[in-house]
Amino acid sequence: MLSAKDLVALVHQKAYELEECDTQDIEEAKRCKKKALKEKKAELTKKETELKNQKIRKPASKSNASTSDDDDVDSNWELVNDVQEQVDDIKDDVKDLEAAIKELEAEANSFRKAQQATCKKLEPCTRILQLAVEICCTTFREQVAEEEKSALRATLESFRTNICKPMSTFMSMTQQAKSMFMECSSVSPPLLVVNGSSSKLALQDAE
Repeated sequence: MLSAKDLVALVHQKAYELEECDTQDIEEAKRCKKKALKEKKAELTKKETELKNQKIRKPASKSNASTSDDDDVDSNWELVNDVQEQVDDIKDDVKDLEAAIKELEAEANSFRKAQQATCKKLEPCTRILQLAVEICCTTFREQVAEEEKSALRATLESFRTNICKPMSTFMSMTQQAKSMFMECSSVSPPLLVVNGSSSKLALQDAE
């Protein structure tokens, strides 16, 4: 059987179970966003390094434009611009992820405040509930104790009826038989003595 404290805790849990589930969902979403942010930052670092290398090669291509094909120079410029666009896009993604994480944190804080408000509202009900549970538990224990007492009384009564009374009757009959035997034993010897004395007197008279 659950204790009063456990029952009250269970009611608390059920009272704001929805808020707890929402908070867990937010934490899971935030974890996924942070993981994506970490991957985007790693990708950004890689692209920035690639862009830096392309910019280093770009002046050399430009200085040699008189001896190289114009197509190669244009291709190099296009590659640099393409990498730059990728870097800018990744930076935008990073900003979006950071903003999303902040929004999730704000939402989680809002739910926590709602939980605290719910707990505060539940405090009077909780005290009443705890008192009711304690009364129920006490009543149940008293009822069980009374049933145990009744069972014990029935057992004792059965013992008296089935064991004590027959034993008492047996002891009484044994005592009566013993008394009768003792009476018989105490009466017989004097009769023998009397008979012996009479015979002796008769012999003396005959002499």
